[in-house]
Amino acid sequence: TFIKSLKLDLDNKMRGQTGIGTLGNVGIAAGTLMVTGSMEVYLADGTMYDMFLSNTATSISWTMQDKVGQGYALSLPKVKFSSAKVNAGSLDQDCMLSLPFTALMDEITGRTIFLDRM
Repeated sequence: TFIKSLKLDLDNKMRGQTGIGTLGNVGIAAGTLMVTGSMEVYLADGTMYDMFLSNTATSISWTMQDKVGQGYALSLPKVKFSSAKVNAGSLDQDCMLSLPFTALMDEITGRTIFLDRM
């Protein structure tokens, strides 16, 4: 299955810490990391749709490289789909599957997202 488009949202619930006698914040604290997103894939078979129906977790990994091969690899080791919508266009159009997802903390690695420099 090939991904046509992917959107990733990261929110670690940053909050300002105030203090008496200080204009502005005395610090910034991070909260719980929330990783959500959505992707649109070519519906080659029913595997990903079946994962949604059975509430099965999967993983998503992809790379981003410049023309000389330098870049980053991103991995979401545990992902669950929140919905699945089949977009069957008209004649001579590809059948697409839209999958919003939430990345969860992986019990084995203790991580929600990995970013590796290549």
